[in-house]
Amino acid sequence: MNMTLDIEKSAYGGQSISHCDGKIIFVPFTIPGEKIICETVKNKSDYAVARVIDILEPSSDRITPDCPNFSICGGCDYLHMSYDREITEKIEIISDTLIRSAKMGPEQIPQISVLKRDRFNYRTHARIKHSRGKTGFFGKDSHTVIPFPENGCLLLNHKINAALGSIRFRLDETHVALDSKDSIILSSDRNLSDVSENVNETIYNHSIGSFFQRNSLLREDMIARVVEYSGENRDAAILELGCGCGFFSIPLARVFKYLKGIDVSGESIEYAIRNAELNNITNISFSVRDDATLTQDDSADIIVADPPRAGLSAKTIDAIIRINPEKIVYVSCSPPTWARDLRILIDNGYELKELTMIDMFPGTKHIEIISQIGKRN
Repeated sequence: MNMTLDIEKSAYGGQSISHCDGKIIFVPFTIPGEKIICETVKNKSDYAVARVIDILEPSSDRITPDCPNFSICGGCDYLHMSYDREITEKIEIISDTLIRSAKMGPEQIPQISVLKRDRFNYRTHARIKHSRGKTGFFGKDSHTVIPFPENGCLLLNHKINAALGSIRFRLDETHVALDSKDSIILSSDRNLSDVSENVNETIYNHSIGSFFQRNSLLREDMIARVVEYSGENRDAAILELGCGCGFFSIPLARVFKYLKGIDVSGESIEYAIRNAELNNITNISFSVRDDATLTQDDSADIIVADPPRAGLSAKTIDAIIRINPEKIVYVSCSPPTWARDLRILIDNGYELKELTMIDMFPGTKHIEIISQIGKRN
């Protein structure tokens, strides 16, 4: 069934929202304020998903996508709009999530700062798909490999794009990384499983298969904002949850009195210990633990948390409340779970003090947040 709709607002996940007959309609590749003709492609009892057939009244921010694979490849969601409009929509999504999920009034939301760099060629890590002679990324909502355009992917670093033609992809998925010496590292090469990164003169070694911030252009800014949000009490003890290989840990330990980092991954902790030694950091300790095992004995003035998309567990939040830190610096890649956790902290005497949207994945639906949560005055 075809419908004529007015696009109302953006939704987390890279789609826009309209309404028809009391039902929410999700429409990808549209911009709030546009009038469109669309057809339903999925119809559920409480919502539907539609596909654009024609744009009757396009937004002034609508542009021709720079990538011929846009809307077919599953990598990007916002290339149909200017980068300034993409940033505006992501900020609106954060504000809306705080109002709906954290139950905050607009007056309680601090001004949202923005950290961004270039829209393209920022990724130095990628999981490349290969199937039946095709090399690229999976298609949107599918496991079909969509081959890269002739000049490669707009999101990938120029040097990775230049190397794609010479790499012999033997596996269905190959993790490709560009290290600090501009060497291409492949997960299929067993002799080169480590990647060495250098961020503002801090050396990081990590496994090619482990998590490391993909956007090489914003790593330094991200670290600086986490250090800033941690406050000015240089005698503070910091507890870091989900420390990984020490991405935030080492810069924080350079500034504050002591840092204890925990992570469930034994491999990540091994690298974190090695990286502390490489950078001559001694006021730091790491252990393999689930943050749900925290007790009141894990005292800290500041807690830094960078959980996966699922957010913090209920046990972890209970432990944080018992530890009773002055500040919590919460880094999140999922606004909905972050807002859920924030509501619990607000109910236990905290408030959102400062907030940054750092656009680690321009062009895509992903939204990264750095927040400072402090004791309510």
